[in-house]
Amino acid sequence: MGTDKRARQKANRNARIDQATVAASKADNQKRMVTVAVAVVAALAVIGGVFLFMNRDDETDVATGPDGSTSTTVGGDPAAGGACAPLAEPLPEGAPAFEVPTEPTNGELQITELAPGSGEPVPEGATVTVQYVGVACSTGAIFDASYTTGEPATFPLDQVIPGWTQGIPGMTVGSQRLLVIPGDLAYGQAGSPPDIGPDETLVFFVELVSFEGGAAESATPPPPGPGATLTGPTPCPPADGSAERTTSFEQAPSGCADASKTYTAVFTTNLGTIKVALDAATMTNTTSNFISLARYHYYDGTAIFRTDTSIDIFQGGSPTTNSPSDPGPGYTITDESGPFTYQPNQLIMARSAGPDSSGAQFFFSTGPKVSNLDAQGTYLLFGEVTEGQDILQQIMALHVAGGDLGGAPGEPVIIETVTIDEA
Repeated sequence: MGTDKRARQKANRNARIDQATVAASKADNQKRMVTVAVAVVAALAVIGGVFLFMNRDDETDVATGPDGSTSTTVGGDPAAGGACAPLAEPLPEGAPAFEVPTEPTNGELQITELAPGSGEPVPEGATVTVQYVGVACSTGAIFDASYTTGEPATFPLDQVIPGWTQGIPGMTVGSQRLLVIPGDLAYGQAGSPPDIGPDETLVFFVELVSFEGGAAESATPPPPGPGATLTGPTPCPPADGSAERTTSFEQAPSGCADASKTYTAVFTTNLGTIKVALDAATMTNTTSNFISLARYHYYDGTAIFRTDTSIDIFQGGSPTTNSPSDPGPGYTITDESGPFTYQPNQLIMARSAGPDSSGAQFFFSTGPKVSNLDAQGTYLLFGEVTEGQDILQQIMALHVAGGDLGGAPGEPVIIETVTIDEA
């Protein structure tokens, strides 16, 4: 393909990436979690024209052609689609030959198996690496292709157009598929000018190179469930750990940390022990909150429900759901100090998008990519890991990609207890 064509494709990719980043930011504001905008942008940078959309469940019919190939139709828009134009230009160098179907599309997702692969099938929610060519049905023009870059593209299946989310699972490594994707499972009425018009049907040739992850949440065990409820002011629990397990509070605790004392949080997990020196001197309010929750046994029996290799963190602290959607302790705490810079082996409070929104969820930083959060700098940093850095790495080694938060451990990681030593 010529230089002008490649430049136009690159510009179009960048425009779609900008659109996806705005959409991802709006969705992120609705979740209590460590912001993953950096990870989304990084993923989108390598996927070319593939874009963020939500999944949908539809019925599936399978037909076998006379040549032995199989074609699957997934129920979509009942409105009849028109026939596609033949391929209007040569395929990029290295792309296998394929034909654009010229029969009516019927407004449905059509999946045609072109070549078999081997091994396990791609599960839903996996992260896939593929070679692909994208063609606009109405013109036969190639609007995007991984072959023009010389490298396959990698992306999570929950961050692409629905036609890909539905059309890729079931492929095996080395297999090839032809996807005919109606407009409502692609870019919709908005299209993606100038190459993709409103409600444009798209045709993709896809070859699976590799995949990882998928359905990572299945490894997260059931939560311990709610404990007792406290109404009125929250008293500081006894230091000897004798308080009743409590997970719902009417008010945030106050004064449970002495800035002149030294506090160590001891996380006993099923993989080993992690010790954290808490910063009571600078982060007195945050430390007080964490000490109170730990001594009320809020964290006991909870799971690490999230791992994210794009920002090198793992997250926990949800006794009711073992997920970021946990209702929390019933209050939030006021931000203090900052802005922060982040490094490996730190204990940091998670929060939602707004200020003063931290409650109980926390995350550990495990590698240099946590510095991607420095631009925000508002996650409350209140502890440094002094023992168990190897346990942090063991947990991250269990990472399985999937979902909209990066992934989760492929095996259960349980925080058996969190206790507080003071001196």
